[in-house]
Amino acid sequence: MVYKGRCKRTQKEVAIKLIKLNVEDEDICTAHIKATLAEVQMLQKLSVRPENLYTTKLLDLIMPESVPGDLLEWVILVMEYLPSDLRKALVNEQMTHLTEEHITIILYNLLSGIDFIHAAGLVHRDLKPANILIDSGC
Repeated sequence: MVYKGRCKRTQKEVAIKLIKLNVEDEDICTAHIKATLAEVQMLQKLSVRPENLYTTKLLDLIMPESVPGDLLEWVILVMEYLPSDLRKALVNEQMTHLTEEHITIILYNLLSGIDFIHAAGLVHRDLKPANILIDSGC
């Protein structure tokens, strides 16, 4: 689940992603923890690259101080906030009249982002319109 919030220190809007882990089934929990850890590592790796204009940056990672039974129950990722994604833009009536220039900008930025991720030695395995964040400038 992703929420919008405001950083107390900088007053900038941030995206707050709460990841709840299923601790009832240890096998599922272990797999979910591995996937979450992989996401965090990927975001950290991309966030520190100065040429990163294409992916949201991880600003903070919040975890419980004590983990009862050695099982991680939740983790919170604090990331840069972008107001919309491509899926929302495509179903929004005001955005359905995209010009050729808008489509060119979106496609160029999407391909540049994929190239950036690949140059970092990573592959995005869940590329879909809902995972392509955009702002008012496409």
